Amino acid sequence: MHQHRARLTAAGRRVALAAALAGLLTACGGGGGGGDSPAAPADTPARDKPLALSAANRDGAATLAVGYAGTALSMGQAAVDWVSALDAARTATASGSCRNGGSYTLTLTDRDNNGRPSAGDRLDVVVTGCWIDPLEDAFSGALAIDLVAPPSGATWAGTMTPGAGFSLADTSQGTIRLSGPLTFDYTVTDARRTLHVGSGASPFVILATAAGQSLTESISAVDVRRELDREAARNRLTLSLTASSDTLGGRVVLATGTSLASWLNAYPDAGALSVSGASGQSVTVTADGVRNVFVFDLAGNSNVADVTRVLPAFVFSTKGLVGADADSNGSYKLKPASASFALAISPANASIDPSGTFTWQYTKPIAADAISGTLALHATALSGRDSWGRETVGLTWQVKGAWVTATPVEQLAPGQGYGTLTPAASVSSMSGNEFTDAPHWLGTTRATVSAKVGLSSTGLLVGPTASVTLDASASTATGGAAAYAWRQISGPPLIFSRTDQAVIQVRPQAADTGAAVVELEVRNPAGERDISRVTLQVAGGGNGLFLASRFADTDWLTVLTQPDSPPPNYVRYNAGIGFLDMTVTGNPTSGRLVVAAPPASWVVGGTIAFPASGVTYSFTAPSLGGGGCSGDGAIRIRDFALAADGAVASLALDFDQACNGRRLFGQVRYNSSVPPTP
Repeated sequence: MHQHRARLTAAGRRVALAAALAGLLTACGGGGGGGDSPAAPADTPARDKPLALSAANRDGAATLAVGYAGTALSMGQAAVDWVSALDAARTATASGSCRNGGSYTLTLTDRDNNGRPSAGDRLDVVVTGCWIDPLEDAFSGALAIDLVAPPSGATWAGTMTPGAGFSLADTSQGTIRLSGPLTFDYTVTDARRTLHVGSGASPFVILATAAGQSLTESISAVDVRRELDREAARNRLTLSLTASSDTLGGRVVLATGTSLASWLNAYPDAGALSVSGASGQSVTVTADGVRNVFVFDLAGNSNVADVTRVLPAFVFSTKGLVGADADSNGSYKLKPASASFALAISPANASIDPSGTFTWQYTKPIAADAISGTLALHATALSGRDSWGRETVGLTWQVKGAWVTATPVEQLAPGQGYGTLTPAASVSSMSGNEFTDAPHWLGTTRATVSAKVGLSSTGLLVGPTASVTLDASASTATGGAAAYAWRQISGPPLIFSRTDQAVIQVRPQAADTGAAVVELEVRNPAGERDISRVTLQVAGGGNGLFLASRFADTDWLTVLTQPDSPPPNYVRYNAGIGFLDMTVTGNPTSGRLVVAAPPASWVVGGTIAFPASGVTYSFTAPSLGGGGCSGDGAIRIRDFALAADGAVASLALDFDQACNGRRLFGQVRYNSSVPPTP
């Protein structure tokens, strides 16, 4: 038998705990304690004896010990992810598919009946071939998470206990089963994420079995803390544990003399570990950020090892600790410290609340003026405008070291798509000679509020006593009852029956004509709002120009414009032959009235009947779909005045006629105080 250095298989490099299985597969015998190990009873397993450190096992001891710390930390992160997922779902159960295959089921025992995970509750997790991100492998089995009151300032705390069969799903090279409880607490602030994992009174055990042999890795006195500082862009790892290892053939104690530290998503560039074995022996493991290695030192004899063989990438990755969108391809890729400046977390291409903010994270601090110009969101609708009519919405931003927060200067329209306008192709780090991508976001705001207006009719207000009902009952708001606010934006003044109810009535305030725009604002309890506008056509007379017509069994249809509108909107009269020609063009309809009658017929109170000798009549109305009709009828002149130059100063006509077997009514008002007929 001979001493050996633990060698990781492909699976072992993928997940820290697979190092135990790798050790079993590559070992040709146990690496028991050395000659200077203290005496122990014969029935004491070799793994419980202090390990005699040597040049042959020093880096293997550090590799496995740190790998076990990473495994415990990964398990704690998985527990936090599951609790957070169920808390966000606000349900007692949740299930789904795992990335890279498999499935999961979460079941909450809600002992305080508050509808979310909290202290005293229990979360049962069942995974079937489920890829668990922090562990970077697929697992099957059950776990129990018992939540406790978190320490002051923490968000979650509890104990996670794997069930009897919780193990790696792939058994082609043997099995790896986890047992024993791990405690965890997790603290989240805007600038900091801290995950702390411990083992409590019982050890955390990894049992590896292959080819009829078994190895037990018993990890006790676990105290591992991973902290991410968003502003400083530093990841710090402090740890201590005792590993009683069949793979090593002895017991070692691991502790950080100085926290291992790195830029985000980079290998450690500072810090030191101490791996202690028998008789005061120890290996000092120091991060060398320049060469991207760890330097192992035993009794003055140094050895260099690639850090990828020592630490699982999860420990120094932003993924998982910050959010699932940190790395869309799902990998934990780390870079050397010298080449690590990058946009670590983009504003994800996903939904945000209409009143939400955008954040993005660099792997190193940037200068306060690194983002220059004016950032803005532009509407991505085909029209180039959002539902509130805006092409762009400006952004203000604040740089906090490596962390940037951008806030829209006004709320975004719910359910609308936007994209960022970036002022520059890249940004620079504080050093000034490192460059990386500028931020980008493309997505849709959540439809937390929806303002919808329904009309009880065509939306026409013909005559001073006319009214129309506006109905916002189809509007929605998340989080509670909707609040309504109606207001007029433009046009002839209206009178509102109420301004704070879902269903209201409006009517003209004065004899005026034109398009009146009414806006509805709906708010949810969080203060987020949506607006919707509706245009009402007011035909009240006054200074407007309009033509309205309807059949006896239909509502009014009308074309409105202003008296000073340029052609093709006009009112023309030839006094010499008594010829009136008026055209009102609207969208999508238009109307034209042409009447020729003896000049003496054009008097207020008079009537022009047709057909009649000397009378020519032609009428094209909106209600006819743009066409005309023939039949007998009469025009009643209610207002007719000419200016000094012979132009029409004011006009009010009411008429009715037979039209293809139906009765058609119409009225014209131009600069007239004569009110329309309702």
